[in-house]
Amino acid sequence: MKREYAVTLSSKGQLTLPAEMRRELELERGVRLHFVVRDDGTVELVRPRFARVADLAGLGQERHVPLTPSEMREQAHVERWHSKQERIR
Repeated sequence: MKREYAVTLSSKGQLTLPAEMRRELELERGVRLHFVVRDDGTVELVRPRFARVADLAGLGQERHVPLTPSEMREQAHVERWHSKQERIR
């Protein structure tokens, strides 16, 4: 399913993603994104696996405490996002 969104480049070289797009992709403030420019001129917006510093917390360590409700929501959010990305590809 292809959707097109119009954005405007500001005088500072910044882009603002439309609210509808941010909701659809479940993007929140502070998330780092990557742009991939293809040889044919297309641009792909990519959310890296570790989009925020908080995503790195606990890597390499076994977790002994249960997840908090907010951590469970965040984990579900990440899983939904990855699932959407797999369906897109």
